[in-house]
Amino acid sequence: MHYNKIMNRFNSLPLVIICICILFGCNLESSNKSTTTDIDITKESSTYTKSSPAQPTKQINKNSSREENPGIETSDNPTNNGQSSGNTDRSTNNPEKTTDTEINPPDMNKTFEVVTGSNVTFAIREKLLRVPAPFDAILVSDEVSGYVNLDGSPFELQVDLHKLVSDKEKRDKYVRETLFPNQPISTVKFDGLTDIPESFYSGHTVERVVSGTVNVNGIDSVLDFDLSASLIDGQIVIKGNASFEWSNFGMDTPTGNFFKLSDEVRLSVDIAAH
Repeated sequence: MHYNKIMNRFNSLPLVIICICILFGCNLESSNKSTTTDIDITKESSTYTKSSPAQPTKQINKNSSREENPGIETSDNPTNNGQSSGNTDRSTNNPEKTTDTEINPPDMNKTFEVVTGSNVTFAIREKLLRVPAPFDAILVSDEVSGYVNLDGSPFELQVDLHKLVSDKEKRDKYVRETLFPNQPISTVKFDGLTDIPESFYSGHTVERVVSGTVNVNGIDSVLDFDLSASLIDGQIVIKGNASFEWSNFGMDTPTGNFFKLSDEVRLSVDIAAH
């Protein structure tokens, strides 16, 4: 009896297991479906996102900017062309820069007055008794007056010989009291500067050999001067050199107990006229 009950329980056991398996299988299938559904939905949503077309924002903005600002164009714009041509005209109409001497050349008929800073120099070879070698005695006078012409007409200088100064006061005194005691002013009358070219007004130097009549102690002597003339800062600058001998003016070569001078005297002028 007891055995039969136990067997009956074992006989019903497979049925219970089958029921459990059926229930477990149903739950497993439902979960698989839900998972599959989620995966499908996700794929569909992602596929939809990838396949969504891009909005043509940039193209619309480009077209709209051109329509809103039609005046902003490239070189085809006639307004810009007019401005560039105007700038070109202004640059073309500007005159080239020139120097002051080119803009305002001196008047050829003007007389230029000698100004301060001009000087005349005498150089004499001197030999002292106690000095073995001769040397140049230099005497300079900055007391110069006169005028200069550029039209080829004569011009004149006056030099104060009593203002000649060297490095020795005894020499200067000898010049004043012995050589030129009665006529302190010496004059030089030049024939004139001729054929001055246009390049002179641009700063070019003009060189000429000009004859000048020099008067010393009342005696005239014609000397040839190597002159150079230039235009500097609105002033005429003339430099020149010449030479003479004492005999040209009826004078003996100066000599003394302790010195002896050369027969030749070198003369130079440095003139500024305005």
